[in-house]
Amino acid sequence: MRSSSSIEDSQTWLSAAKANERTCRDGFVELGSTFPLEFSSFVTNHLSESLSNMLAVNMATPRDKPPPKNRRLLSHGIPQWVKAADRKLIQAGLTIKPDLVVAKDGSGNYNTISEAVAASVNLRQGTSRFVIYVKAGVYSETVDITTNMQNLMMIGDGKDDTIVTGSKNFVDGTPTFNTATFSVNGDGFIAQDIGFENTAGPEKHQAVALRSSADRSVFYRCSFKGYQDTLYIHTNQFQSKGDRADTSKRVNWPGYHVLTTDQEAEPFTAGNFLSGDSWVLATGVPYASGLYGYDVGGNN
Repeated sequence: MRSSSSIEDSQTWLSAAKANERTCRDGFVELGSTFPLEFSSFVTNHLSESLSNMLAVNMATPRDKPPPKNRRLLSHGIPQWVKAADRKLIQAGLTIKPDLVVAKDGSGNYNTISEAVAASVNLRQGTSRFVIYVKAGVYSETVDITTNMQNLMMIGDGKDDTIVTGSKNFVDGTPTFNTATFSVNGDGFIAQDIGFENTAGPEKHQAVALRSSADRSVFYRCSFKGYQDTLYIHTNQFQSKGDRADTSKRVNWPGYHVLTTDQEAEPFTAGNFLSGDSWVLATGVPYASGLYGYDVGGNN
């Protein structure tokens, strides 16, 4: 019987592969390539189907203990393996001493976020958490947290005060994947009290404010503003409300169906699908494990 952690990690990576396969095909279409037309049969009938089958097999694999179900009340308990200094970072907020400070007025170590994250690669010691404080201001830049920038934490002065903004978009020639104002590829990234936006406007079609392709990234008290593909993730939705919640005219792709019951939706909750109890709790952010669970602070 395999350990729960290895099975859950496999589920995450297989899900990412499935999402990336679709993203790759979208990219070829946007670039006007004939590749998807020539190989669509192979991709649809072989690669996509194989990934779906592997996901199903992995999900059915016995675990040494069952995944967490609809946990009604989550405590402030944090796993013992998490270093004390690390697990208190979010709860401490601006009371902690950052490793670097970014300020547009020159009062910090750097004037731009991109300069600070680039410097973190050489300044950090080991794999410990590296904290960057970004003072209030509107930062017009494209930021990329690369794969070698792991365990970064970025704290702002508030989602309406510290803002990262850009305007890259599909209409002006940038593929959707590359339009992001802020991209996260380094695992273990945490952002707190920061706003992310793309101001391209609805006439520019796809224009991403934030793209997260990293494992175990957390965004706490952050905002995401844009018009299309604002937050570029791949996700199901359940019990949506509002003008856009009608599902009667959705796509009819193979494998697509509307989630209508709690039983169908529960496997895709943070606790079950992402093994959230094993790592989100360690960050100290309010968090609900199941569909109707309570968050860490005991609030609905």
